[in-house]
Amino acid sequence: TLWIATASASGYDTPIIHTARNIAMGGTAIGHVNDASALYHNPAGLGHTTGGQAMISLSPLTGQLQGSPSAEGINIPSESALIPMFLAGAAYNVADRLTFGLGVFPLGGGSGEYKYSYDNFGDNVDRVDSTSLAFIEVVPAALAYEFDFLGGKMRIGAAYRVTIAQFQRNITNTETGKDPVKYHDINMQGMNTTGFRVGIQGTYGDLDIGLTYRSGFTVDMDTVEGHET
Repeated sequence: TLWIATASASGYDTPIIHTARNIAMGGTAIGHVNDASALYHNPAGLGHTTGGQAMISLSPLTGQLQGSPSAEGINIPSESALIPMFLAGAAYNVADRLTFGLGVFPLGGGSGEYKYSYDNFGDNVDRVDSTSLAFIEVVPAALAYEFDFLGGKMRIGAAYRVTIAQFQRNITNTETGKDPVKYHDINMQGMNTTGFRVGIQGTYGDLDIGLTYRSGFTVDMDTVEGHET
């Protein structure tokens, strides 16, 4: 008998992934960000824009996992993965102190691929076992407004978010002298269209402050294609 229950996971949302400068500076981008990457960090930061701006940022990440994917419990490293974290965005002053922005970027994800061999009743089997989960965020509309407040500059902003999720699970076995057999080949996708992000940002001389809130979301995923043997 096979029982299927609800599963929850966390840790896929990398705290700081855009841009390389903001990765190095940690979470301080919430208070000082002044370019199109504000769509990710704090939409109020779009209020810094004068005229128009477009940007493409690439912050490649690489990593490796250590785990025990086989029934034998052998602890092995995964294949190294290169993740091209990108951000494409634009901002434009549509009116005095009012800025419009839009963009697309990965929100987070995780992946791992293990390659190993095991004995199946005397036959050597080579296995490729991979899993990946990715979240892409599309911001079709964001607005920020800047105003004078207590001798400094304050900005407020809001962004509408569409989150696209994709999950892939593959296990392929190759026995000596036989064709590869896919035991798992699953591709699932889903979308959430109810997300939003709001924020406030202030500049007082050399002091930058910021506060942002991003709504939680649930993505219902459907199988695009796949089978399980």
